[in-house]
Amino acid sequence: MRNIILAAAAAASLSLGLGSTDADARPLVVVERTVAPHIVLVGHGCGFGFHRGPYGGCVANGYVRRVVYPCRRVWTAFGWRRICR
Repeated sequence: MRNIILAAAAAASLSLGLGSTDADARPLVVVERTVAPHIVLVGHGCGFGFHRGPYGGCVANGYVRRVVYPCRRVWTAFGWRRICR
C-alpha cells in the first residue's frame, strides 16, 4: 500500500514539474561556446552603407535630393504676398 502511494506521489510531482515549464523552442540547458562563430553579422543583411527600404529591398544610405523652388512675391489686392509651394 505504501509503495502505491509513493509511486502515485512521484508520478504526480513529475507530471506537475514537467507541465509547468515554458513552451519555448530552446533547450533547457545553456551550452557555453568556447569558439567564436565564423559568421560575420551584418545589419539587416544589406551590408555597410545600405539599409532595408519600405518594400524589403536594400537601399543606399544618404539623403534624398529634392528640387527646391524659391518663393515668389506677387502683388494682390491686399499688398505683396509670398507664394511658397
